[in-house]
Amino acid sequence: MRSSRLLHPVTRFRGEFFLLGLALAAGTFLLFGAMAAWMVTAVAGLIQVLLLRRTRLLLTRTAGRLTEAQADAVAWEKRAFMLMDEVGRCKHPMTHVDPDTAVGTIRQFEVDFGKLVARFSRHHERFALTLLELHGDGPEHGVDPRLALRCAHAILETSRAEDSVCRLSEHQFAVLLPMADRAGAEQFLKRVRGRMSGLGGMIAIYVGAAEWTPDLAGVWQLLERAQLFLDRDRQTAGRFAADARTAA
Repeated sequence: MRSSRLLHPVTRFRGEFFLLGLALAAGTFLLFGAMAAWMVTAVAGLIQVLLLRRTRLLLTRTAGRLTEAQADAVAWEKRAFMLMDEVGRCKHPMTHVDPDTAVGTIRQFEVDFGKLVARFSRHHERFALTLLELHGDGPEHGVDPRLALRCAHAILETSRAEDSVCRLSEHQFAVLLPMADRAGAEQFLKRVRGRMSGLGGMIAIYVGAAEWTPDLAGVWQLLERAQLFLDRDRQTAGRFAADARTAA
């Protein structure tokens, strides 16, 4: 408030002071002659220069304060984003947890995906998605809930603390891998497959991986890209199974 009062005369001082100086110079010229008028004009000009320097100094200080305030606002915004990110990691509402496997649901998957996209936009932190599809050996290809639970535990034991494990459907799990590319996601899937191979039970596991890139429009396009690789994995597994039956 004090700075605004000091700067208030700046908008009107130039014209008013100039006219006042002319009036004083004209009056002095008429009363005391040309020499006195020149002296009054010089004093008025000196005062005007001093006022202009003072105004420039005030403007410079104000600009510096505005720059500092803008930097503080950016810093507080970054802190707020970091705090929201940490709160989102620690808070897992029960409505976002699958009751059968205790991993996240598709709603939790969308929340975690949005956070990773925001971090990618702000800090260019890459991330990848892996899909795991389970199929039983029965005619309906259903998955025993107990076997699905063991599979979910195997995924959790293989994943890192910062990874997000979610169940998208009865047959399909998704894992979001921060700070990972597609090659790292494929290595993760190999470890998961190795751990699941010892679970027992008649079950087929198909996997696919994809890395987030800026050209994708959203979560569903990333899922579609990972699904393409999963479909290729299913076709390859089916061809191997057919060859084995033929050889037998």
